[in-house]
Amino acid sequence: MSQFKPNEKSEQLREALLDLERANAKERDLRLETETLLAGLNVLTNFDDREKMFSKMLAVLRNLINFEDAFILTSNEKNLQLVASTSDRFKNMTWRLDKAMTRISIGKPLAFFDVSAISEWQEQPAAAKQNVCSALHVLLRDHPNSAILICTHSAKGFFVEKHLRLSTRFAPLASQALTNLDSMRELEKINNLLQVEISERQKAQAQVVNNSKMAALGEMAGGVAHEINTPLAIIQMRMEQLGRRAKDGDIDTDAILKTVDIVDKTVSRISKIILGLRAFAADGQRDPYQKILITNIFDDTLSLCREKFTNHGIDLRVKISEDLKAQLEVECRSTEISQVLVNLLNNSYDAVEKLSDKWIHIEALDAGNFIEISVTDSGSGIPTELQEKIMQPFFSTKEIGKGTGLGLSISKGIIDRHKGRISIDNNCKNTKIVVFLPKQQIAS
Repeated sequence: MSQFKPNEKSEQLREALLDLERANAKERDLRLETETLLAGLNVLTNFDDREKMFSKMLAVLRNLINFEDAFILTSNEKNLQLVASTSDRFKNMTWRLDKAMTRISIGKPLAFFDVSAISEWQEQPAAAKQNVCSALHVLLRDHPNSAILICTHSAKGFFVEKHLRLSTRFAPLASQALTNLDSMRELEKINNLLQVEISERQKAQAQVVNNSKMAALGEMAGGVAHEINTPLAIIQMRMEQLGRRAKDGDIDTDAILKTVDIVDKTVSRISKIILGLRAFAADGQRDPYQKILITNIFDDTLSLCREKFTNHGIDLRVKISEDLKAQLEVECRSTEISQVLVNLLNNSYDAVEKLSDKWIHIEALDAGNFIEISVTDSGSGIPTELQEKIMQPFFSTKEIGKGTGLGLSISKGIIDRHKGRISIDNNCKNTKIVVFLPKQQIAS
């Protein structure tokens, strides 16, 4: 026979059912707590915008604690300032580190039965205290940058031990959110500083390139002046001849037409030189890449400096086979390629100026997907120990005061931007610099 009476069995069954209900409730609470913590982790890893991150974080916490409103304060010397909230009515609040806040700041969460008895709450604007009876204050992060979470409810005594425990469990996630916020702010500051530095560096680099270009132009100045003065002298002479004939009544139509033709061609020559100067002096770094015949680049470049070489007895020749002149086309910034050629020609000029055998050859060849451009002079080559250095900024083998030491380094930068390459041909017994330019630019 059973040792329990019927009423005892019923009581035992009720106790078992209550235990089961309590276990189920605890299991539900734990599941909710776990799901909330996981949701909080998801917020931390998937939100880049700090405002959205805090908004979502507080929304997740609301599911756990059932508060009505909440906000987060961070320390600012003697006061605490608002960094996030669920309502705009809290934005004008100012909090002192008074007794209650000091207790919280040492790591003790507090649930206030009635906030009207708390001095920090008494000092707040009426709008902020509206519908706030009880509050839960939880430390999220300790010094030096303390942060406190405050949850509010319109019912007195709403927050109990359970809420203290749950909020304490959730605090590390909110603390990490604050750390993320600080990191993002710091990254923003660093990024802004980097952007300023990059901008300043780009301006400085552009100025260096421009100064180098002007220095190269200065080296050609004498030749350019001669290039313009010679045709001007031709125009002046022809016009004087026409003037004398007009005075003498010698009106020879054929002679006049011939003179007009000569003057017209001479003006065109001067115009071409001036256009070449304007193009060379322009900032080509922002120019679009455009297809152009390599012979046109050669002609525009040589119009600036041919006279200089001729005046100093340097034999300057261009070598492009006739069948390739109308075919060798390259997609480039022609002003920049012209600058490279001027730099190479100036270097060759300085190298052969005092030699007995003075010549410079410019050549263009078809190299499949590339165009090979070479500048060769009658020099005896570049010593091996200097070949690694000559492409470096401010390195120069020229005498002091002659050249900037930037020509080849800038030229290399230009060719690199064109996805080409520049090198020294050590198989040549003379000095030969070779440039490979892709015929077509391929977007990165």
